[in-house]
Amino acid sequence: MRLKEKARYYLQNIEKYHFGREGFLNYRERIGTTPWYNRQADQTAWTGLFLAAEALRYHITKKTGAKANCERMLNFFELQHKIFGLPLLSRCIHKSAGPYPGENLDRKHFQGTGEYSDYRLAADVSPDQYTYAFHGMALAWMFFPDFREQIRRIVIPMLDRIKRDDYDIHDFDGEETTHGSLRVWLGPVPASFYSTLKYAWFMFGELIDPGRYKRTFWKFRLHLYDWLITWPLVGLGRFKKASNVFYLNTNLFTLLIVSAKLKNAHIHKRAVKGAGFLWDSVGSDGVPPICFLAAHFLEGKDRKEAIEKGMRTLNNFPDDKKYYIDIKEEKKRAYVVSIRERPVSTVYWKSSSFEREFRNSDLKCSEKLEYTGVDFLYAYWLSKLVA
Repeated sequence: MRLKEKARYYLQNIEKYHFGREGFLNYRERIGTTPWYNRQADQTAWTGLFLAAEALRYHITKKTGAKANCERMLNFFELQHKIFGLPLLSRCIHKSAGPYPGENLDRKHFQGTGEYSDYRLAADVSPDQYTYAFHGMALAWMFFPDFREQIRRIVIPMLDRIKRDDYDIHDFDGEETTHGSLRVWLGPVPASFYSTLKYAWFMFGELIDPGRYKRTFWKFRLHLYDWLITWPLVGLGRFKKASNVFYLNTNLFTLLIVSAKLKNAHIHKRAVKGAGFLWDSVGSDGVPPICFLAAHFLEGKDRKEAIEKGMRTLNNFPDDKKYYIDIKEEKKRAYVVSIRERPVSTVYWKSSSFEREFRNSDLKCSEKLEYTGVDFLYAYWLSKLVA
């Protein structure tokens, strides 16, 4: 398929089979089963990525369908606040008056209250959920002026709650989540790239409510958080955890567009340096979102090379994402593997570019999973924005 046809195919498939009635992205389905409510550990994160993709599609094409989809997803994020009455995100929601078949017993769940008591929230969120949600809403804020009041209603209480909890992520019971600590220090200096997330999150809040977080930024600068924006891959190494690199990339993109909108030259300059370091570290992998982010600040032949690398991977993206669930992974290779040979993932861009899949013929399994292709759509519309 041509890229345009592939984008149409994946969008139609999402709208028909993977777009829950509450406005969430049901990012994987067992083919042949009733859709909408499966066990979804990262439903909120990938809904945020789909929101970003559809906001970009509307910005480029002005299609009313893209705007309608964005409105449904914003309603989903607002619904999460209403279900338990707190301005927090969950991993996913499930329409059930109690524990449901397949519920992950190792993860905390909370039952909704009042008129939302027939919903359950899967909790123990990580920074990923917030990063992708804020990224999608930042792009929606840019391109949909008539959605701004709703976005403000969603985002500001969330940021105020995070600030109240000493800039960490807490659950619906008030306890810090497993990966909720954003405070990792090396002496007086923050030594985790998680710290860069806070800059983007609160800068987005500053965009939609000017002056509200002015003191917050002074606190960040006092503790040398600027250093983390410039060197965001500290500790990850060359053979990094790919999922961390992808959402770091997404966060840097949020930071770049918001700092540019706010005309904050200091933070924007730091973010550009951070994106440059990201490109120098992993640009050879040819991961499209990283390539297209790099194209925003590279010039001349370097910019051309970044776009070509990203488009090469995009052109090789599979025509569908239906796979047997008995896929296994071989050990990492010393070279970048073609995307058609990598293990299938909810989102390819969070998987290692150095792993090759193989199918275990000893396992007999007729059940297939279908993934949405939101990874393709996000990268495709990002390429249109850049090119």
